[in-house]
Amino acid sequence: MEDAWKSSESLSTNEFMADAAALLVDGGLSLLAVPAFPEAGSLDYTLDSLQLVDAYLRKFRADFPEAEDGTVDMQSDDYPLRDSKLLNKFLVVIGAYAGEVIRRVVKWELNWIFLEDLLVEVPEYAKNIGHHRPLRMAYSLIDCEKRLILPFGIVLTILVGPKRGGEGLYSTVGTLSALEFGARMSGNWWREETELYH
Repeated sequence: MEDAWKSSESLSTNEFMADAAALLVDGGLSLLAVPAFPEAGSLDYTLDSLQLVDAYLRKFRADFPEAEDGTVDMQSDDYPLRDSKLLNKFLVVIGAYAGEVIRRVVKWELNWIFLEDLLVEVPEYAKNIGHHRPLRMAYSLIDCEKRLILPFGIVLTILVGPKRGGEGLYSTVGTLSALEFGARMSGNWWREETELYH
């Protein structure tokens, strides 16, 4: 798995994220000292496959106690992702798969971008992303209008954020896939969604 990270320098961002997503499909998550993804062979980059990812993330989360505010304490000695390097790799693998599904199901073109690079170029995005280091060091999807979709933020919210009913990757991406590019560009949909999932 270390080779996958080292080789990223010679790949485009889109190629690197496609390879990271393939790690989940090929069972590579077990190399990160976290519970293996039991149905990796069933992942086929369809919207329905995100239900399997949601179930995995919710089961992963259920093994750890919640604080009074409904979040999971990431610094707990028992939490396997308390190491920031491990958390970032976990987010890359799960977030990459979610993002690759998004790229296949939406009706407009999206490309991957390293978020920290974008924040240097367009600093006003920082207010939506906040100062959460794993997200700032993550990758995001961006369209031709420089609008972002943050699959890593959705994954992180499911893992440790306050519970939000049945919301997860499947329902969020299902909403995205139903939108036309022009409709998405009008109104406040984008702002509301980024505020929900940053």
